[in-house]
Amino acid sequence: MRKNLLNSCTYLLTTAMVAGLLIPSGDVNADQRINFYPVYSEDSENTYEDTEGIGGFVARLYRIALGRDYDTEGFIGWCDRLFYKTSNGASVAKGFLLSYEFKNKEYSNEEFVEILYRVFFDREPDAYSSGWVERLEEGETREEVINGFVDSAEWINTCAQFGIIPGASGVYQEDDGSRKPTNGGVENFVTSLYSDCLGREPDDFGLNGWTESLINKEVSGKEAAYGFFFSPEFQFLIADKSDEEVISIYYKVFLDRSPDSAGMEFWLSKISWGLDLDVLFMGFADSQEFKNKCEEYGIEAGESLNLIEYEVDEDFYRFANYSSNVRGLENFSNAKRVDRDYFYIYNEQDNGAPQTTHNLTIAEKRILQEFASEHFNPSWTDGQKILYTLYWINRNVTYGSANGDFCASIFVHRTGQCAQYNGALVSMITYLGYDASMIRGYRGYPGNKWSHYWGEVYIDGEVYIMEAGNYGDSGDWSYFCQPYSNTTKFIKKDTPCS
Repeated sequence: MRKNLLNSCTYLLTTAMVAGLLIPSGDVNADQRINFYPVYSEDSENTYEDTEGIGGFVARLYRIALGRDYDTEGFIGWCDRLFYKTSNGASVAKGFLLSYEFKNKEYSNEEFVEILYRVFFDREPDAYSSGWVERLEEGETREEVINGFVDSAEWINTCAQFGIIPGASGVYQEDDGSRKPTNGGVENFVTSLYSDCLGREPDDFGLNGWTESLINKEVSGKEAAYGFFFSPEFQFLIADKSDEEVISIYYKVFLDRSPDSAGMEFWLSKISWGLDLDVLFMGFADSQEFKNKCEEYGIEAGESLNLIEYEVDEDFYRFANYSSNVRGLENFSNAKRVDRDYFYIYNEQDNGAPQTTHNLTIAEKRILQEFASEHFNPSWTDGQKILYTLYWINRNVTYGSANGDFCASIFVHRTGQCAQYNGALVSMITYLGYDASMIRGYRGYPGNKWSHYWGEVYIDGEVYIMEAGNYGDSGDWSYFCQPYSNTTKFIKKDTPCS
């Protein structure tokens, strides 16, 4: 978990003497550590008005923003950030006011502004508070309003009372309306990359280096993020994480939020098809939400880094993940394997030989190998490769006269009928080493049927349909690893398959 990584980085500090106060290493437990950040002065009555120092500053944020007492782990974490100056007052206050816990309270605009007055000005709202409410109602974001409070003289005074660095919003307005970066805002951006991406506080060398590069526009926001996500440290960090955990890191870093269910499902489906970090990174880095985040910190998001070398068409993702008749990918993992270069064609009509054999020729094998090299992602499972073949046939072949054998007609000339469509599909299944056959039967209903070919595969003693169909139909002509019980439209002899 990222929390453990953060703790391992933060608390492996050797004892240090800073401003006359001895701060212990990770060998000291939390109950002892908390005593180093007193909340009240020694002669106080432990009231809200008596809070002082770093501990008092953090404790009042818990009370004012979250409406509760602090938890030990969170309290120590925020205090450490302020003590070691890896965060300033502004970034810590934003950490509370932009947190999910705070957002889930669903405060009204009036309540939100009232809390800002108490946090930043240490007093109740005055007559000018209505102006802040109006700005929110006119479309200004809550973070933009927070920046207005952060850049005020009263905030500097409030922080001085607690002995902490106030910080700044990170942006200021020029006369021409442009937004310019300040050191404090860029530092906050870099600090967020360390904490949200790597799960630790920044080291001085890294913090100063990235901050200077961003201010001098030597790197863009995307380039800085790339440096973190493609670092050896991040690769090591995510080695044991689930796909969901990795995606959540991307959401936090680039969008400042948790994943929504639809977004998580979308990215998980892409990962299942061999999505690499380049594609995932570009999807988030090029988003409007990340551009907005960079603007808030006063930096340029930058141009697209054009990292993507391989990407499957979005239409394929929709076909593979949302077409009801092809949701059988999980079934194929148990498909029966065979070592042969031929398949049987079973005649389930009332005429002709009951069984013939189709041998894959050298020419067909070459066509199949060339198709695989051009279209298959090396990380795909065999089931994914076959499903993509089904999709490609469905989308790229014109219904018409055959032109050559199964593979030449479909993969080279892109024309054919059901025998060629499904003959080519079964050829690919056989080429990849699985037990498959083609059926010559009927489609329709008893008394109203027509000749048709389709494929079958054998999994755990059961028979499953493999049907490429052709593009332009209603969609019920494509089947991938579907049991006959899912349809009554396939007929052997005069009996519907079920």
